[in-house]
Formats: sequence, C-alpha cells, structure tokens
Amino acid sequence: MFILNVQKGRFSEPKSDIMNYFVIKDELFELQRPLFEYGEEEMTDVQGKRTRLELLMKQAEVPASLVDPYFLDGYIDQVEVSRGNREWKITIRKQTLVPAQVYRTFCLRIQERMQHIAKIAFLFQYEQDLTAEQIVTEYWKLFLEWVQREVPSVNGWMAKAGYEIEDNLVTVALVDAMALELARKKNIDKAITTFYDNYFGLEVRVKLQVAENNVEAYEEFQQRIAEEEREVIQRMMESMEAEAPPEEDDGEAVKLQIGYDIKDQPIPLQELQDEEKRVTIQGPSSA
Repeated sequence: MFILNVQKGRFSEPKSDIMNYFVIKDELFELQRPLFEYGEEEMTDVQGKRTRLELLMKQAEVPASLVDPYFLDGYIDQVEVSRGNREWKITIRKQTLVPAQVYRTFCLRIQERMQHIAKIAFLFQYEQDLTAEQIVTEYWKLFLEWVQREVPSVNGWMAKAGYEIEDNLVTVALVDAMALELARKKNIDKAITTFYDNYFGLEVRVKLQVAENNVEAYEEFQQRIAEEEREVIQRMMESMEAEAPPEEDDGEAVKLQIGYDIKDQPIPLQELQDEEKRVTIQGPSSA
C-alpha cells in the first residue's frame, strides 16, 4: 500500500505518477493526469485539493444537485492505495455535515462508476466545530444498516434501542434484558466504535444498558434466572437422593443382589438332560 498525501509538492510517489485516475494493467496501477496533478502557480493548496474532488465527482457524474449544496467546502486530503487488492481509501475533509442520505448517494455513485478501476472506500473527516453528538446522530441509521450486514443475527432488537451522547460517550439503551444480553454477546459496543472510526475518523466510547424504564424488569429477569437455577439444582439433588440405595435398618446389612429371585428348585448337574429347555442349578461360577 502507498499513500498519496495531496499536499502541494509532497507525495509518497514521484510527481510524474500523480495523475487523473488509476488504470489497472498487468496488476499494476498507472496514474493518469490530472486528478492529483496541479500547477502551483495556478491555485492554492486548498484550491488544489478541492479541484481534485471536483474532478473525481465529475468523472463519476455526481449530479450538481448534490455537489453544490453539500460538497463545495470539501476536498480530498489523502488517498491510500493498495496495489495487491486494488482498493482505494479516499479521505475527504469537510466543515459542514453531509446528510446521511446524501452521503449514501455520493459514496454509492462514485463506487459504482469507478468499480472497473478499484474498490473505493471513503473516510469523511469533519472539522472540530462539529460535535460527536451531531455525527453519531446523523449517521446512526446507516450504522444500523451496516451492523445488520456485518454482524449475524442482529435484527429488530437493535433497531429499537435508544441512545444518548455525552462528550464522546455513547450510551445505548436496550429495550429489555434479553436484548442487552444479545448486544453484549454480539459485541455491539465494538461494532459502534469500529463503524464511526472507519468511516468518520471519530473515536467514541460505548456503554450498553437496559433503558431506565426497564431497569426493574431487568432485575426481575435476573431474579427469575437465579430462581430457575436454584429449582434445577434442587430437582437434581432430589433425583440423586431417590436413586441412592436405602440406608441400613436396625443394624442389619443391606444384601446386594444382582438380577431377580429364582423360585425353582435347583437340580444336580448329572441329572441334566438334552431335552431340558429350562433348568435351575446352584453352585459357584467358573468365571
């Protein structure tokens, strides 16, 4: 992987390689002008970065109805290129928040139009004027869609969860105790931190809990589980006692017996005849 830091006069690769887009040929990337190439005398650093974003959007035919209201303040800050698996990660910096649906349309449009060249992922980094609460809230529904694709068996119980943000702490309130147990088992807290870090460069902490109005229900749930465990243990103990041999009565030893009582009278072995179907004999076993 190499990184193109789109700062005036500074590139990880020679400037002759900084060009319009990547063409896959013989498993190598060739860079063609002018997406990353610009004249220093013609534009400032930020202007150059914005021009590169404009060229990318023009090449992907992003409609003007998206560009003008939402991307005039944006620019490409960095491009990470993986030669082996043909992946780009484009970092876009902005001052204003892009609505979730516009963000989705923008990303899908460019990914679809450029898929013959590379698999593209975006990292949107917003200026510090935007708070964690604004970013988390705006893209929460996109997170819910993403987590249902990435984590097996995350269904309606996660969509019903509420959340609150204070500083960089996201408190997720699950509807009941069962949903909380599932969220912990599925590592939903880690999924939240991964999503916002990978797509928005936002570091958050996550706390999972039952919604405040369901705290009593959660405690009852825990008590019910404990009671059920006690009942199971009690039944096991009673079953073991029922299967145990009876204790000695009046000092007499309990006679160990295998099989059942035989009431027929035994006969000597010399009296056995071939036609006998059933006989009773008595004596020590050769085994």
